[in-house]
Amino acid sequence: MPKGWIYTCIAATMLSGQLTADNSLSPTETPWKVSVEYLHFKPYISDNYFAIDRSGIPGFDDVSGEYINNTFNYHGGVRAGLSYDYCDGLSQAGIRYTRLETQSCLRIEDNDPTFPRIAPTVGPAAWTSSEIRFVDAMESCQDLLYQRGDLMFVRKVYCSCDLDLSVGVGIEASEIRLNSDYNTEDPQEDGHLRLRSKTDGIGPQVMLGAKYNIFTQSCAFPGTLAVKLNVGGSLLVGTTRSSVYADFTDNLAVFIPTIIADTQDTRSWRMIPVLHTRLGLSWDTCLCNAPVSLEVGYELSNYFRAITEIIYPADFFEPTIAGTARNLYKNLGLSGLYLSASVNF
Repeated sequence: MPKGWIYTCIAATMLSGQLTADNSLSPTETPWKVSVEYLHFKPYISDNYFAIDRSGIPGFDDVSGEYINNTFNYHGGVRAGLSYDYCDGLSQAGIRYTRLETQSCLRIEDNDPTFPRIAPTVGPAAWTSSEIRFVDAMESCQDLLYQRGDLMFVRKVYCSCDLDLSVGVGIEASEIRLNSDYNTEDPQEDGHLRLRSKTDGIGPQVMLGAKYNIFTQSCAFPGTLAVKLNVGGSLLVGTTRSSVYADFTDNLAVFIPTIIADTQDTRSWRMIPVLHTRLGLSWDTCLCNAPVSLEVGYELSNYFRAITEIIYPADFFEPTIAGTARNLYKNLGLSGLYLSASVNF
């Protein structure tokens, strides 16, 4: 594309003071829309505790101290979408893909040689004795992969003055994969625990949307500034595969690692309720006769009982309870800012 054309277009836009000129294309003339979003999300998992830190606790009360939790930080993700407007712009069909992949590791060490303070609550060090064990160091690492696809049909049901209301129905398909690793270090023995959970779900989705125009274009402010609110939910038919592997090494006897757990769940099915909320501020305008939109806001999602982990009782080697493994179900929450840009063509 010639550079002169680009400069002419930009200059004309700045001099006119109106990006939304009267001769710009309307959405009905440009029904296709491409959108790209940057997500700055923080995942939340309902239970990521792995050790008790007894620092500053006098005496030898084993269960006193701070319960340590390995939490995720904010991390970047992406979302891309393609939609088509029809029925004079009152209806829209669209698809979207969302991806977020992040990792969180936390290591704690006992730097007090005279007073033990780190007591693991998961893994071999917590299983191999009927008494609470203490270790020199413990590490928790978690890898999370979140993928989501949406197919939505949206219809405006109310348009009056500056307020638009819409409803949407569609399908959501999601994948949630969590890998958790715990390692303990101690002069007596080292332990390792690996937990794996992979859940796939698909099901119907509904959405209610509202848009209120705060300010419509003028010479000083081209375009339309609006507040957008979307509230919806899904009911996914989910299938989960999970596994647990654990071993420990006796450092005093220099033994090879002893496997104490290696269990895989058969595929299980269950219903997974999902809630989505999104509140943003959008600016709709035209750039060189092409309708464009910029939006920034905050988004919340929650998947109930979406993660499955196999857990064992604390006294693993007690013969009467050694086989009493059970599943622990955890919720996954996602929240954070999003920045969206879209263009019609």
